[in-house]
Amino acid sequence: FSPELDEIILECMEKDKDERCQSARELAKDLRKVKKSSAHRKSRVYNVNTQAFNTGTQTSTINTSGATTLKDIPVKSFFHSIFYNPTLSWSFGILFFIAAILLLFFFVFNKTEIEIQEIKAAIMLPQGINLENGNGSNLTISPDGRYISFIGSDSSGTTKLWVRPINSLEARPLTNATIGAYPFWSPDSKTIAYFDRSKLMKISLDAGTSLPICDVTSGRGGSWSPNGTIVFSPTPSGGLFKVSSSGGKPEEIIKADSAIESQSLRWAHFLPDGDHFLYSTENSATGSTPTDAIYLSSLSDTKSKKLIDASSNCQYADGYLLFVRQGILLAQKFDPDNLQLTGEAMPVAENIQYYDIRISATFAASRNGKLIFQGENQNNYTTVLLDKNGVEIKKLFDGDPRFVASFSPDGRKIAYDFYDANEKNIDIWTFDIERNVSTRLTFKKDVDVDPQWTPDGKQIIYSSNEGENFNLYIKNADGSGNATLLLKTAFNKFVTDISPDGNYILFNAINSVSDKSGGDILLMSQKGDKKPVEILATNFNEYNARFSPDLKWIAYASNESGKDQIYIIPFNSNNIEAKASGKWQLSVGGGDVPKWMNNGKSVFFSTTDNKILAVDVHESGSSLSPGKPYVIFKPGNMNISGLHEINRTGTEIIAAVPNGQSVQPPITLVANWQKELEGKK
Repeated sequence: FSPELDEIILECMEKDKDERCQSARELAKDLRKVKKSSAHRKSRVYNVNTQAFNTGTQTSTINTSGATTLKDIPVKSFFHSIFYNPTLSWSFGILFFIAAILLLFFFVFNKTEIEIQEIKAAIMLPQGINLENGNGSNLTISPDGRYISFIGSDSSGTTKLWVRPINSLEARPLTNATIGAYPFWSPDSKTIAYFDRSKLMKISLDAGTSLPICDVTSGRGGSWSPNGTIVFSPTPSGGLFKVSSSGGKPEEIIKADSAIESQSLRWAHFLPDGDHFLYSTENSATGSTPTDAIYLSSLSDTKSKKLIDASSNCQYADGYLLFVRQGILLAQKFDPDNLQLTGEAMPVAENIQYYDIRISATFAASRNGKLIFQGENQNNYTTVLLDKNGVEIKKLFDGDPRFVASFSPDGRKIAYDFYDANEKNIDIWTFDIERNVSTRLTFKKDVDVDPQWTPDGKQIIYSSNEGENFNLYIKNADGSGNATLLLKTAFNKFVTDISPDGNYILFNAINSVSDKSGGDILLMSQKGDKKPVEILATNFNEYNARFSPDLKWIAYASNESGKDQIYIIPFNSNNIEAKASGKWQLSVGGGDVPKWMNNGKSVFFSTTDNKILAVDVHESGSSLSPGKPYVIFKPGNMNISGLHEINRTGTEIIAAVPNGQSVQPPITLVANWQKELEGKK
């Protein structure tokens, strides 16, 4: 028995851990020394007495001419002498036992754990770019956690879909997009789907080309399954639809509850199996209610199961359901196999940016432990009056009109729709420019939008969902009396203009002819039976129609070319049902919200980068000859969140601008966000 081996065994058995071997590496090193020493002694014995390796009558021939080779060793006799030698057998048995004990102690009782830490970082936006979440969350992270995407606007108001790799300091724009894009990723993290006005689009990170998937009215989120199916919400109210990611006709799979007025199913999110998905219900067009909830359904069985009461978008990630309550991002244990919630919801982050009217919070999670969110943005907006050079004439009122702000015929007042976050309601207001006085015009718990003045300036016509759909109402501009119902139909209507003589009302209608017609332009006469007349009703979206001052023409916007453009058609007031005999395109690079000037010779319209362009039109009998578009207004260095109206002389513009009272918070990235949750249990 080797003395050196005795020492190692005794050292391993020391009670004081500081006197024992400190690592398996140190033990192995000592054992190798013993092995070398033992081998040296054995070689000397072997050379002196080779008979120790003989068995029976066999003899071994020793090569003495040079180095020892494998043939020189009597292998069978060698192993036989080891395994049948009691002393050596016990020695190796004890050695193996001690080594096993040491290894067990090292790996079980004395191992060093590699701690997984929660890591937080701030992601700054590109210079001069603001994150656009005014209409709900436009911030996403790819499923593999390698990219984030967002909608960002520059100082001119141009909004684009941006993407930034997590491991890079640079972001790049992919394409123009609206603030209602609500992007979502393909399962392989290579493509982004998003809403662009009246289309659901997709764009590849590599190719960078936008392709249409299907038509929508105004999307409210979607999710992309690994099997190529997209579940999405194509309208502000109604059910959920599915469509192939390669394109096709959408199919409704879950209908909204007809007993709940204006219910919206939105913010779909697929679970890992690619069949089941989550979605949220919003039971009021004015924002969150106590009856809102998060539901579970599937492509294979569209029966829905309520998971939890919450007015929020939601996501599944890393064994948790993520959602927001009262500005707090919460996580609750969720088993995607048995589809059950367990335990209580635990806070992940506070003061999350939340847009109540669309029950949407700004957060997103990947499938590998990364979470992004943005804190509450306190940067409010102010509505101002600008001249054509972008110079502020005066401040009008705090806040930003929800959809429309329109000048009165004499230009001294403004009618606008305004969302009150405290009351969770949209009402019609008026503002006296000279007196700096705002007056609330409507008070019911309904959504009242799109106010337009009558030609005499004494009344305002607007749209309200006081009934089952948005219908047309009229009320005195001074607030006296009650509102009167003008037109009620089975489809939604939004007033856009009133003829100079007050006899006709133009309005946008949603699917007035069929569920394929999209946005249509209809007219109602204030005389006779007041039956709506179709001006334009096609498979494309036509909207924002305006009369010319002489009532001979109608300017409007349409996406028939694949992009929103401005067109003009003739209008015959003596035969309002007569189909237009011609059509002329005014815009070239896109346009929206046309406005005739007082002289009837020019049409102004806005662009996505917050410019106002004009086109002069030359009339020749029943035909028009449009000129080349030219710039009337551009923001320059002014940060404009939205243009609302230009007066009929083209000298004053209503716009909303940030009030500059706070700085937009950065995007927060959290890696291993579940680590802190595990510690709270």
